[in-house]
Amino acid sequence: MGEFKGLRFSNGEKTFSHLFYADDALLMGVWSRENIEKVARILRVFHLCSGLKINIHKSHLFGIGVNGGEIEDMAAVLGCRVGNIPFDYLGIRVGANMNKISQWSTAPAKVLEQMDRLRKNFLWSGSNEVKKVHWVSWETVTTTKADGGLGIAKLADVNLALVAKWAWRFTVEKDALWRKVVEAIHGGRGLWCFLPVKRVFTGCWKTIVCWLEACWMQGSGDKVRFWNDIWLGSVNLKTRWPYLYKLEKNKKCFVRDRIRRGNNGWDFCGEWYRSPATVVEISEFQDLGELLKNFSASNTDDKWVWDGGTIEVFSVANCKSLMRIGRDASRPHNMQWEGWVPIKVNMVSWRAEFDRLPTRDALVKRRINIVDVACPLCEAANEEINHLFAGCGYSFGANWIHSLLMTLMIYSSFLGMFMVESGGKKL
Repeated sequence: MGEFKGLRFSNGEKTFSHLFYADDALLMGVWSRENIEKVARILRVFHLCSGLKINIHKSHLFGIGVNGGEIEDMAAVLGCRVGNIPFDYLGIRVGANMNKISQWSTAPAKVLEQMDRLRKNFLWSGSNEVKKVHWVSWETVTTTKADGGLGIAKLADVNLALVAKWAWRFTVEKDALWRKVVEAIHGGRGLWCFLPVKRVFTGCWKTIVCWLEACWMQGSGDKVRFWNDIWLGSVNLKTRWPYLYKLEKNKKCFVRDRIRRGNNGWDFCGEWYRSPATVVEISEFQDLGELLKNFSASNTDDKWVWDGGTIEVFSVANCKSLMRIGRDASRPHNMQWEGWVPIKVNMVSWRAEFDRLPTRDALVKRRINIVDVACPLCEAANEEINHLFAGCGYSFGANWIHSLLMTLMIYSSFLGMFMVESGGKKL
């Protein structure tokens, strides 16, 4: 049959001829009649060997940099349709500049806003499309439970964390095919730079660059360049100590070439054009010595470590927590969420603590016309939180609130006593 010629990147390292996803196949190759005829023969042989016949009439042929007449002639060889660029593949727009708003039905930022709006309405209105009062601001709802919110994540945070996950995967999945594609297209990276990028290319990868600043290096330092790569802190050392960098003879040296284990930790082994002499040079050299006191290395291969949590592996949940630091304002609160209590009871308690239940008094404060704000049960006072749960004689006469509170108090006391007697072990 001959060899099908796939696409080869300019660096000549990789050739791509096909991509498979479930029952979808995407063939990519050099544009020539010979190559198209090889595809036709391959599909016929596949049918004879497997008994499965390709529905060629649902397939499309696309040509990059080829005139329409030539594409039609080649499509006739295969018996398939002529495809137009841009096109949709697996729900993704291919061949278009997705940074342009015109390529989206709505702008990406608007999509997030619209989805968040749907979530807000669902929280207070359920599946009904009737507009109802939003009793708590969305900023409070998206605050963590520990700070008095509901802990619902903003979609912008989720999106950003998932983007960061791709950056993390690029650093650790060294043999992955998608990473090799990115390196072949963008290239131009040091062994320990965060991510490669050629800024002349537009696309989603350009928006992912420089997103792993919460990482630090572990290993022997045999692949990490001392001055040029980011391995100690959040910037490379040539930027941090520019005057020392000017004195360095070998500006592409590795970490293992410049630090040695001494009696009192790690020592710097420099190769200078001349020794540091000015005040600025001596100050930078002293700063380098102090930083090396806290440095640790091992005999293992260099690797990335996530420094944003208790474990060394990136997680989306931990990344979202880091983004909330310094942004979420804590609200004074005493309510604690309990797993053994139904979620509806937790929600009522949470709303009651902040006076966000739809009592008549609360509705009037929100300019909703209520003829009579008196408690419909006892009519002795206005219907508000304190009266409804503690002051209404009818509700206590009905004894349901009193019984519920007593049950919760007794159960909590019993649970705490059992935990102490069992040595604090949770079952």
